Amino acid sequence: MKVALKRQVKESNILSAAEKVFFSRGFSQAKMEEVAEACGLSKPTLYFYFKSKEDLYMAITYRAFQALIDLYYDIIDRHKEKNGRDRVIHILEGYLDFSEKNHDYHEALFNYMGLVRTGTKENGMVRSVYFKKIQGIHNLPIDIVVQEIAAGQVDGSIKNKKEPEMIYLTAWALIAGYIKLNVFSGTARGTLHHVSLKDWRNYVIQLSKELLN
Repeated sequence: MKVALKRQVKESNILSAAEKVFFSRGFSQAKMEEVAEACGLSKPTLYFYFKSKEDLYMAITYRAFQALIDLYYDIIDRHKEKNGRDRVIHILEGYLDFSEKNHDYHEALFNYMGLVRTGTKENGMVRSVYFKKIQGIHNLPIDIVVQEIAAGQVDGSIKNKKEPEMIYLTAWALIAGYIKLNVFSGTARGTLHHVSLKDWRNYVIQLSKELLN
């Protein structure tokens, strides 16, 4: 048990170091030597824990999924006394905060979805064991929100009687578009195409709320 825990701690430290390297250098430019140096390991030792750079990136992506899922469950627990509509809104706002504060994690999530659509077995990321682990949980964030939408329809706080999945996808399209145009292009700016980013975010949330009416 102690050996397993020690390995878990070591892998977590490696992932934290790898995030700094990958996110600052970019995946294509980052080298495993840099990751090894950042976490104080030899390159062979690094390869003992992660088979390749692609394997390491997928492990980071798995960590991103877990962080998002934990966030959703935490939001639901903190607002469990509220109705379904309120919990859905809190989740949407939490997702926006997560994406803005952790835009590299969010980019990793989007990259994974691209791999699912177009990846081949020759792709090192697709061959990673962490890719397979992500496949086991990648629908969970969607399922959580859909269940909360359905709960809101049952308790009457959500008046929209469209399928919960359709409501979710429509809200997701709004938020994903906002994130791609705003977060990925840099959060230091206050405007985009002469539109206040704060006002735009509030408008996206407003439209998402209207979907629930």
